[in-house]
Amino acid sequence: MALDNSAIVIEPEPPLANYSSTSVDLTLDATLSVFHDELQGVEVVLDPSLAGFSHDAVLGELSRPEVIVENGWVFNPGQLILAWTVERVELPISGKLAARVEGKSSLARLGISIHLTAPTIHAGFVVKSDWR
Repeated sequence: MALDNSAIVIEPEPPLANYSSTSVDLTLDATLSVFHDELQGVEVVLDPSLAGFSHDAVLGELSRPEVIVENGWVFNPGQLILAWTVERVELPISGKLAARVEGKSSLARLGISIHLTAPTIHAGFVVKSDWR
């Protein structure tokens, strides 16, 4: 119902097999941001309150883009990776809905965390086209 009246927008639309009664499985995009290993003696200070702060610029300094190849990706212990979904999710403010991003327990049992914090997607949320 919420998809039919555009209270939730998911593009591209996932296949029917990805839906359950209360959730939809999204798919991992091939592009990753792999954070650099810590450098001894280097300190990074992030202050989003500063004029001109740019999330994209900071992400570019702290990570490098990688693409998941056909054979897959090797996750190294302790490595921080930022990934996106293939699907773009939008919750128009008029829909008055919120959603949650949650991992699958089968992946969590392998030590893969889906989010570090802030799992709630609030009404009015739209991913900017230049996010990545």
